[in-house]
Amino acid sequence: MRFLPKSLGRRLLLVAAILYALVSLLSWIAINAAVERPARRAVDAQMETLTRELRGRWTTAQITGVFPSQFDLRDFHWSVSDARGEVYLSEVFEAEGIIAPELTGGEGAREVRTIASPIGELSVLQEVRAESLPALPGSGPSDPILVTYTVAISSARYEELIAERVDALRRAALGAFAGFGVLMLILIVILVALVLAPLRRLDRAAERYAEGESLKIDGQYPSEIQAVVENLNTSIDRNEKLVERTRRYIGKIAHDLKHPLAVTRNVLSHDGDPEIARSRLEAMGSMLDRYAQLATSIGPDGPHPALGVRPFLEGAREGFLLLYRSAPLAIDLDCPPDLTLRMAETDLDAIVANLMSNAHRHARSRILVTASRQGGHVRITVEDDGPGLTEEARRKAMSWGERLDTSAPGSGFGLAIVADQAALYAGDLMLERSERLGGLSASVTLPEV
Repeated sequence: MRFLPKSLGRRLLLVAAILYALVSLLSWIAINAAVERPARRAVDAQMETLTRELRGRWTTAQITGVFPSQFDLRDFHWSVSDARGEVYLSEVFEAEGIIAPELTGGEGAREVRTIASPIGELSVLQEVRAESLPALPGSGPSDPILVTYTVAISSARYEELIAERVDALRRAALGAFAGFGVLMLILIVILVALVLAPLRRLDRAAERYAEGESLKIDGQYPSEIQAVVENLNTSIDRNEKLVERTRRYIGKIAHDLKHPLAVTRNVLSHDGDPEIARSRLEAMGSMLDRYAQLATSIGPDGPHPALGVRPFLEGAREGFLLLYRSAPLAIDLDCPPDLTLRMAETDLDAIVANLMSNAHRHARSRILVTASRQGGHVRITVEDDGPGLTEEARRKAMSWGERLDTSAPGSGFGLAIVADQAALYAGDLMLERSERLGGLSASVTLPEV
């Protein structure tokens, strides 16, 4: 998204500001829609209060015979009428001769409505109550009579009063909303600072690592960032191991190339046998290939998918049968179909290829490849029907550059490579006498996961 700033902090502030503005707009719309109802209720409540006041004045009039004249209702007009035909009117109603229509429904009837009048449209609240007349001395209580109380106001003024209260409620809501908005902005800034704080610490830790002050990305972080840090440290460890292995192999290459280079130089300088020089060059090329293979081994730290062992071994067998079709051998395979390993395919290929190549070099007619699961480990065994090896010869076979059979081409590194790559995965290589075929049995044990 090109419109977003590059800084994560600015992105968070921008998103927070947009969300805050959107929420504020929707909230303000909701407040505007909500304040009219309580404002209307407030005006209606004022009319109900005046109705109760009229009831008190009607009772006073029944005792004194005179309706109280001091009754200033400002914008409101009123009337009181009872079932006996007595009617009391406000000055405006009396002057204009306005008589509000009677309610139907008897006691308890109540209605808010709009009526036409000589002074314009009126908003009217009417209630019908059953009132008891004051008892005369020496007489019993009289029967209640129905009294209709009417409070009216100009419809235009009624809407103006509602609008005034709406404005008052809006101002109050705006003040509260502004205070709440300031608080929310402060909280957003604090939240962004809290989110960025571990990232800043991570940046400083990365600088320390880049400057050589630490060997890894150090520090403790929230779980989401800690997972990234652990992955980075895992990659650092993996790269360090790869570099260390490469350095070790470069040192071995430098050491192991000195003798064949000296032999080749001596042959070329003194017109010696060119076949000796050629054989030494071929040996050096094979040596470089093997070291390069080891130096680029991935090892167990990579994110490896589950690798089916049987399909892999079947592919290796078909490859050897095709490669050595001029000198065919029987290659048998025994492996359960559900056996899996989590390792780099190139590493497993190097292990199997070297074991099968070594067996093919010494076998007379048959090679047996088996794989099985043994207590959380996978054991891959390659056996041949060749002459086998003595115990001393087995030890030398896993040493760097020890060639037990100089008549066949090769560098003498095959089994040493297998042992080294198995060790990368906390596995091992074991050389024994094959009980089934009589030759050498080479077994590699690797963790299943």
